Amino acid sequence: MKSRILACVLAAALVSCGAPESFRVEPALPDAWIALPLRVEGDRPTVELALNGRRVPVLLDLGAGATVWLEPAAAEAAGVRFTGGTATYTDAFGREHPGRRFVIGECRAGEFVLRDVEGRESAISILGWRLLKAFRVLMDGPGNRVVLATGSTLPPDVHPEGWVRVPFRATGYGIVTDAVVGGRAVELVWDTGASRSILKPGRGSGACALSLGGHEFGAEEFVALDLAEPPGDGLVGWPFFAKHRALIDWEARVLSIEP
Repeated sequence: MKSRILACVLAAALVSCGAPESFRVEPALPDAWIALPLRVEGDRPTVELALNGRRVPVLLDLGAGATVWLEPAAAEAAGVRFTGGTATYTDAFGREHPGRRFVIGECRAGEFVLRDVEGRESAISILGWRLLKAFRVLMDGPGNRVVLATGSTLPPDVHPEGWVRVPFRATGYGIVTDAVVGGRAVELVWDTGASRSILKPGRGSGACALSLGGHEFGAEEFVALDLAEPPGDGLVGWPFFAKHRALIDWEARVLSIEP
């Protein structure tokens, strides 16, 4: 069991080294949204992107400072253009991993089109927060979908004005919020790519009461792991997102969570 958890965290917590990768979003309607189906296996959510016309499954990973990173075989199959450069990323245990840089000419997420997406090779194929922040993002685990939105329009069944508003800090590790876990004030990174919620040693483990934005969300199951990255006290993993819809407003830096 421990080795499985370690593998999940290793794959999920990826920190980019070097300058942020760029991309261009093709002009779209000022108020539009699309829903991508989520497939969840082993408490890890994946979506499909169309990369240069080829459909590629990628891990939906809020904990990765990435655009679209691909396994070497997936990069070759998608016909990416390798630039000749290399880059490294750091995993949750502080180990660095090199990979070739590439550019994806066309990346389609539903009806949204992104051009010249800079990425790199990684151990698994992922869609990270650096690309997701181009949209307002609804993580809808109960509905098995992720919604990408421009402007203020959202699906008609989503009413975030009645949800719990939690301010967040945008960091190189992704979304960071203050929380209270088991009566203790902590700082947590939100990581859909982690198959478990995690606390570092000395912060607690097991079923712990979780409070966010002054609202009690009940008991959340945490495992204790000694992580080198990210800083702070731990991670909120996919099991929380599987139970609660959460809307990320990058501009306002607010995470709205359906109670």
